[in-house]
Amino acid sequence: NVTIPSSFTSTTEVTLNYSLVSESNDTATNVTIGTNLNLTRYASTVNYTVQIPANTTITGIGWTGSLVVPTAKATSVVTITAPDGYTETTLQVVEIGSSTVNLTFDKGVKLLFAGQANKSVGFTAAGVTTFTAIGATCDSDTQANADANLTSDLTATGACMIDSGDDLVVWTKHFTKFATYSLTVSSSTPSSSGSSTSGGSSLDYVYPDVPLVVTLPEPDLPVQN
Repeated sequence: NVTIPSSFTSTTEVTLNYSLVSESNDTATNVTIGTNLNLTRYASTVNYTVQIPANTTITGIGWTGSLVVPTAKATSVVTITAPDGYTETTLQVVEIGSSTVNLTFDKGVKLLFAGQANKSVGFTAAGVTTFTAIGATCDSDTQANADANLTSDLTATGACMIDSGDDLVVWTKHFTKFATYSLTVSSSTPSSSGSSTSGGSSLDYVYPDVPLVVTLPEPDLPVQN
């Protein structure tokens, strides 16, 4: 298990280096995680948890084997278009895996956004600006359901969402930038004094000076703090 305490700024990039155990071919780099891997990031605004099951293979084209743990980003890095009749407020943006390479998995991976139940969620793939909303609700909050029903591609069918108590859970087979957001019904009838528009504010994070890198010589060895 890897836990990043809140003493590290939530925008500080923490990387697990799997390059020593990666395997590359003509098209992609693969890393197989031999044991269950839980990544937890504590932040002042929201906590993130990632659960990767044992014997999961991660694949990336042009990937070096470095795996970025959940890292907060400014809400301005994604552009979310609200459906007609709604206004949108971006709440949290978190980058997982890589900022430059899209990573896919052969098994479902669980992402937990603490305290974000009843919120909407979606993702933006590396190298593109298009935001894809995750509209599918998971049939169940289980590994078996994710493995059987999700696809290993960067489409809406590669992820589903479900509430678990006060938390929002996303099951996915890819790592990218994920964003949680709220949708509010727009007023269709202006008041007598004129119409007005209100919305949530965006939080600009302070970016770190130096990233933290954790090198893992073997995938089955625990990370020592």
